[in-house]
Amino acid sequence: NDSSGFKNIRLIDNFRIGTSYNITADSFNWAPLSISFATLLFNTLNVSASTNYDLYAFDYATGRRLRQTKWDYNGGFARFQNAAVSISGNIKPKKNNPAGNNNNPANNNRNMMQYGIYNDYVDFNIPFNCGFTYSFNINKQYSIPTKSDTVVVTQHSIRLNTDFNLTPRWKIVVTSGYDLATKQLTMTQFDVVRDLHCWEMRISTVPFGTRKYYMFTLQVKASVLQDLKITKRKDYRDSAN
Repeated sequence: NDSSGFKNIRLIDNFRIGTSYNITADSFNWAPLSISFATLLFNTLNVSASTNYDLYAFDYATGRRLRQTKWDYNGGFARFQNAAVSISGNIKPKKNNPAGNNNNPANNNRNMMQYGIYNDYVDFNIPFNCGFTYSFNINKQYSIPTKSDTVVVTQHSIRLNTDFNLTPRWKIVVTSGYDLATKQLTMTQFDVVRDLHCWEMRISTVPFGTRKYYMFTLQVKASVLQDLKITKRKDYRDSAN
C-alpha cells in the first residue's frame, strides 16, 4: 500500500533444510542433511545454492564410513560432502505481438520452435535474447595417499546463449561457454532457423572441438505431423566408423 510507506521486497523464494530416518535399516538410519536456497534478484537474476552433509563419522585411517554418528563419535555435528551454486539470467526486449498473432496456430507453433541438440526454444516475436548461466560445484573427496579429505572443484564454468533475428523469418542462435577451471571453451553450437510458415528449416553445427556435428532438418510444425520431416546429419562418430 503506497499510503503506508512500506514495500514488499522478495528476499527468498525457497529455503529448505531436511533429512530423514529409516527405522527399518540395521545401520546408517539417517539420510544426509541437505540444505537448499533459491531466490530471484532484481527480477533478473536467478540464484540457487545447495549443500549436503553426512551425519556419520569417518575413519580416515581405514578410509571407511563408521556406523556411529559424528555427534556420538567426536562431538561434531556433520561432515561436509558437496555444494553447488548457480546464477542465471537473460536480457531480452518485450515481445512483438502483431494483431491477430495469438489466433494463428502457425504463429503459435513458431513461437515454441525447438532447435539443435539442446532442449531450448527460439521465439521469432523476440528480436534478440542474451542469457547466461554460471555454475560452481565442489566435492569433498577422500585421498588414500594422504588419508585426508580434499575439496575438489568439479565444475566452474559459465554458459552463454544468444539469439537474434536477421529478418522476421531468419534467426541466428549461438550457444557457447567457458570452463574457468580448465580455461577452455566448452562445446559451441551455431543454429540458423528459417520460418517457412507451416514448415521450418534448421541448420545446426558444432564446427570445432572433439564433438563436431551438423544437422539439416526440414519439417512440418504441426505436432500431429511431427514425423513428417527430412533430416541430414553427420557427427564425430561417423568419422570414427
